[in-house]
Order: sequence, then C-alpha cells, then structure tokens
Amino acid sequence: MKNLISSVVKEDGYDEFLTKKIEQGKKDIENGHFVTLEQWKLETEQQLQNKATELEQLKREEMLGYA
Repeated sequence: MKNLISSVVKEDGYDEFLTKKIEQGKKDIENGHFVTLEQWKLETEQQLQNKATELEQLKREEMLGYA
C-alpha cells in the first residue's frame, strides 16, 4: 500500500533526481565541501546578530525621522 501511494504522488524522474543529488552529496563530502553543524550554528548565529543589529539601526533611524 505504501509503495502504491508513493508511486501515485511521486513525480516522474524523481528517483533519478534523488539519486543524482545523493551522489553529488557524497562527492562533496569526499572533497571536503561541507560545513559541520557547529560551523553552521556559529555562522547562523552571527547572521542573526547582524540582522538584529540592522533592524535596531533601522528602528532608531525611523524614530529620528531619517528613513
């Protein structure tokens, strides 16, 4: 039943697409083209901090009538 449902919902070419993406991911890992979870968390936190600072600056400018 599960296979019947997935074959009805799945688009043509999806298996090939998925296989290609998995192979590319494996090659990326072998070639060192990835970031660790810790790196990702640090980068994301920095981006969030930058956006928060940017938002606060925009709010201050708006309150002062610069915007």
